[in-house]
Amino acid sequence: MSEVSEDHYAAGWLIGLEFTLWRLIFENYEDPFGFSPLTFDERAKLIELTYRCQGWWIYGQSGREFLTYDEWLPLYQKGNNS
Repeated sequence: MSEVSEDHYAAGWLIGLEFTLWRLIFENYEDPFGFSPLTFDERAKLIELTYRCQGWWIYGQSGREFLTYDEWLPLYQKGNNS
């Protein structure tokens, strides 16, 4: 996720990256992403990795944190509806 943020925004972790990437990948949200749209390979890699680890990364108060789907999905719904 950091690599994608760096490639598309020249930022190690764009504010709200976890929400933006999830929306782009799993909701087929078509929105420009920084310097260029996400490639098919970038999307596929993120999908594969999240299914393998059964969770998602966020940037929390103590830096990067891994959340299981059970922790992430309610946070995503709350953040996406704010």
